[in-house]
Amino acid sequence: MWEARILFGLPIKGCDWSVSAILSAKEIFLRRKYVRSETSNENIYVARTWHVGELLPGYIKDGWGYFCFKGKVIKLPSTRCQMLTGSGAKFVPPSQCDPLSHYIVGCGAASTPLYIGAFYVNGVQLCGEVRNGLCSIAGTDTAVLTEPMKYLILARIVQKGWIEWTAYPVDEHGIPRKDLVPCSPNNIIPSYVVGMLTEDCTCTQPGYAYCHRGMFTSGYFIMETGRTLMAEKGFYFLVGSDVSFRPNQQVPDGLRVQVGQIRINQQSRPVYIGTINIGGEEICGPVIDGVCYAYNCFIRHDSKNYKVLASDE
Repeated sequence: MWEARILFGLPIKGCDWSVSAILSAKEIFLRRKYVRSETSNENIYVARTWHVGELLPGYIKDGWGYFCFKGKVIKLPSTRCQMLTGSGAKFVPPSQCDPLSHYIVGCGAASTPLYIGAFYVNGVQLCGEVRNGLCSIAGTDTAVLTEPMKYLILARIVQKGWIEWTAYPVDEHGIPRKDLVPCSPNNIIPSYVVGMLTEDCTCTQPGYAYCHRGMFTSGYFIMETGRTLMAEKGFYFLVGSDVSFRPNQQVPDGLRVQVGQIRINQQSRPVYIGTINIGGEEICGPVIDGVCYAYNCFIRHDSKNYKVLASDE
């Protein structure tokens, strides 16, 4: 059974994605925050962007993002890109790590997973997509460079208390439910935390999916724009260890699972994962500004009695 893992912003001892900003000389300390090329004298950062329905891996250099799409270089202002932050990943030879530790930082058509790799071009390490085992990098001179073997790939550093979004084919039996995060162990019909990332979102939007007789059905989401979405495929399962849903009032901010940030009134707001009790059933959705939202026929919300996903440490 095909399996792939994907990290779209889960900063429990790991990495997160943030919207890029133009870096000034006074912000040089950000070099320690963002995942960057190993070329010490160059400011080259791991990045991704949406383009024609695909989430493309690439890099940012000198205020511009560089990406590959169908054999051509896509050059965009860095403010239209996301940069990877944190310390939970590093570039390693593909043969020296478990394939399941490879980060999927983007997606192609039909949610095909895209990894990010790196190799040296004229003495400078650049980053680009790994698709079907081939690493392709956008050169700054409009040429796409490819490397089938001698490249590095971004991989997760194994740590306790990790969680990730994972892609499974929802129409197959055999998905290892013991690895998934349930909305509640007490739900009559089992449901699990899932996530959806679309072009109009800056981070993966949490939701839930039911499991009927070993088969998963549609995922239910409230997207960043406020629209509701019921998706039969293209969503990701949350897997990991040492996390659980607990009453909101009992969880300090430092232990909450944050899936990313959104902008409200020109200010960044963290997005967490929560559950609401509807008639004895716990369903999952985003927590924003102290309110948990979930979709069940219509939008539900709770600001007092919801639970939030948190590290057990």
